[in-house]
Amino acid sequence: MTKLFFGTPKVHSVDEKGRVSVPAGFRGNLPNNHVLLAYAARHLIRCYPEDVYKQKTPEMLRRPEEDRNRQIFFSAEEVEIDKKGRILIPGRMGGLDEVVFAANGNILNIYDPKKLPERYQAKL
Repeated sequence: MTKLFFGTPKVHSVDEKGRVSVPAGFRGNLPNNHVLLAYAARHLIRCYPEDVYKQKTPEMLRRPEEDRNRQIFFSAEEVEIDKKGRILIPGRMGGLDEVVFAANGNILNIYDPKKLPERYQAKL
């Protein structure tokens, strides 16, 4: 079961293949090697640990017409964390040179650093 994520947001480089290392402090809270990435906004990807999205799926299926649920279903992609602790940011979600991982309870937010909410900017 996923624990809550804690930690200070930090900028991480994305390599030429679109991979980024999940911060070690966050990686330790992931129960296995799969996460669901869902495009939430132009500047934000939500990273759901496998157990969290499997738990939320029945609830979302009861109300698939809600914009938030529809957005997750339309944009979601399951990705594997490789042996080096990296995830591939899918092309339609990616194209960034850097990202910021920010804790958000039992999920992670992945931001474009240029569009980072003000509440995080002072912590970088």
